[in-house]
Amino acid sequence: MTTLSQPVPEIDINTLLTQMKSMEGDREKLLQQVQLMQEKIGKLTEGKKQEMQKTLDSVIARWLEESVADEAVREEFKKGMSRLVDQTAEESGVWRVVCCASNLHAERLRELESLRAENTVLKSSGVIQQELSKKRTFDEINNGSSTSQNEDLNIWEEFANNMKGRVYEPPL
Repeated sequence: MTTLSQPVPEIDINTLLTQMKSMEGDREKLLQQVQLMQEKIGKLTEGKKQEMQKTLDSVIARWLEESVADEAVREEFKKGMSRLVDQTAEESGVWRVVCCASNLHAERLRELESLRAENTVLKSSGVIQQELSKKRTFDEINNGSSTSQNEDLNIWEEFANNMKGRVYEPPL
């Protein structure tokens, strides 16, 4: 039997210890960086969470109050939305749809209030009353026209009467 014997390389323990100390130092630096990044993320997440909570407490709460009659349904919905806020799940499809719906509702309320204010101003200035006094009824218009004698005619008979004596010559 032949055995292959290879020379065992000499291990420099001092070099290994130096490398291990260097690696340990690098590891500590990386752990510090990770900790700093986690703190920054925590601050960003906390800010986003506060922003989401403010939206939930103001716009979404008003939308729910005005849109959902059943108190139990509103409370259950609020609990679900609060869980999304706690998880800072801003990218959630549910959160996005609710934000869009509640913002649209608030915008429509502002538009409605603006139209009411404009209507009040127009009524107080008398512009609407003047416009209403200018309107005439359908009967008033027809009684004054020459078609009152032809009231019993349908539209095609009326058209035929209007076209009598006229000639149609198509262009060549």
